[in-house]
Formats: sequence, structure tokens, C-alpha cells
Amino acid sequence: MMKTYQKLTAILLVLVMLLSFAACSGGSAAHTEPGTGKYIAVSAKGMGSSLTADEMWEGGFTIDLKDGGKCSLAVGNKKANGKWTLTGSAVNIKGGMLECEGYFDNDRLILTNVFGVDIDTAFLSEIVFLKEGAPIITEVYHLPGTASSFDYAITNATHIQEAGAFDFYGDWYGWMSLTNCWGYSDNSDELYDVTAICDTDNTGKTYLEVFMEDRDGAVLSMYIDMYDDYISADIGDEDAWFLNRYLVPSESYSFSSGVDNGKLEFVYDYVDPDDNASGFTVTFCLRKYGELWDASVDTLPPGYSDYLSEIG
Repeated sequence: MMKTYQKLTAILLVLVMLLSFAACSGGSAAHTEPGTGKYIAVSAKGMGSSLTADEMWEGGFTIDLKDGGKCSLAVGNKKANGKWTLTGSAVNIKGGMLECEGYFDNDRLILTNVFGVDIDTAFLSEIVFLKEGAPIITEVYHLPGTASSFDYAITNATHIQEAGAFDFYGDWYGWMSLTNCWGYSDNSDELYDVTAICDTDNTGKTYLEVFMEDRDGAVLSMYIDMYDDYISADIGDEDAWFLNRYLVPSESYSFSSGVDNGKLEFVYDYVDPDDNASGFTVTFCLRKYGELWDASVDTLPPGYSDYLSEIG
């Protein structure tokens, strides 16, 4: 009888150990897939303002991306569960009446054009999160080819560019297409040559403007935020426009783009504000001026042959 009791005790002890091990394994396995982890908001931008997370949300804002496409969100004492997907470095998050897209930049999670109801995010053009436990890195800036130190770049450069990032500043060339036209006497598609410039204005803000030949002024003008290989439109109150229409902050997503094989591309559904009875889909495709285009994968601008002669 004693031997039977001892055997049962040993079996129960083994089971308890196995259950404890499984529980511990389950906890650590929640963050084994790429991109998973707990991310803590550090800053936010929206409506022309930039704030720290502490200024924006009392109690902070965290997102916990878990294995299996599950996530949990917490803003102060409000919590919600959701789902997330990862495609390359691009992430999509849905939960707690929040639906947004973003991307990973090393240990940073950057969400763009965020709308929220239950978690009180209102509309924000950007929220930057830092992965829990990641070191806070002081960014080093340089002016490519000239600046050897941060101080030199600050005192001698018209603009500064983050080390290792794509250089968005300068001249661009490409095309603008008008498709899905409606409400006009001629609704045929059109393709035009355009040029663009990215620079800083006298307030230090970075802007992107697009021009058409034989048309006065920019057809597209907007302030932008730049990241390693991505730009996000920073649209405020009547400080950005396309043709005769002022853009609004909720349209920022249409004018935000990553660099794809050296190209920027924006797609926007335009409605004429004068009558609201006509419109079209406009697409911009831009490369840095001086770069060659590949006819096997690119739609070539209509004046590409003249462009080739111009750049030699």
C-alpha cells in the first residue's frame, strides 16, 4: 500500500512539473515570431502638432504584438484585443475600434494615419513606438559628402539627413496619370511628365512639391516627415493642396509612400471642389532626377527620351 502511494505521489509530482514547464513555455512562446513584442508609444504627430506620448495619453499607450496574429492594446486604463498581420516590414493592426497600417524600423514600430474611437487616438498622422527593452539610440546626422560631425551639419547645411537613410532631398522626375475620369466631356486617361523638389523652407520644415510643364505653381504641395526609406505627408490646416483642392489630414495616407526600387508612388481620388460633380484618380510616380528607368518594369514618362538626352 505504501509503495502504491509513493508511486502515485511520484506520478503527480511529474505531472505538476510538466504542467509548470508548459505554462512557462507558453508564456515565453507568445513572442517568438518576427515583429512580436511589447511596444511602448514615445511620440505622436497630428493636426500640425508633435507631442510626447506622456503628453498625448495619460498612463501611456502600449501595443503587445503576440504570436498567431493576436495583439492587445492599452491606453491608460482602457484595454482592447485585436489582430495584426505582417507583410515584409509593413504591419496592419485592427482592434478596439483602431485600424491602421505602419512599418517596422529596427526596434521601432511606426503607425501612420491612425484613427481611433475606443482608445482615444482621434486622428494622428504618426505614432512612434519603441520595443520594450530596446536601447534608446541617439540619432547621428550628417550631410552626405560634407559633414563630419553633428555640429557641422547643423551650422552649415540647408537641411540634414539621417545617417544611412535614403536621401529624399533634391530634384525628382516622373509622371502623373489621370484615370477613372468622370463628369468631364472627355473622360479619357492622360499621362503627363512632372518634376518635383524636396527641400526645407525658411521655418526648417521639409516639403515636397510637384510641377507640370507650362503650368504656374506646384500641382501638388505638402509638408512631409521622412524616415529611413519612407515619407509620410504632414498635412495641417490649408497648408497642402493638389490643383485647386486643399488636402485635409485624413488624406495623408494617400500621399505617404515607401521607396520601392528607387520610386515613390502616390494615389489619390480627386473630386473638383468647385462643383463636386467631376473627378479622377491621380497617380504620381517619381524617381530621383538623373536615374534611369527600366521599361520592362516601369511605365515610362511620355518625355523620357528627352530626359535621357538631358541627363546625358
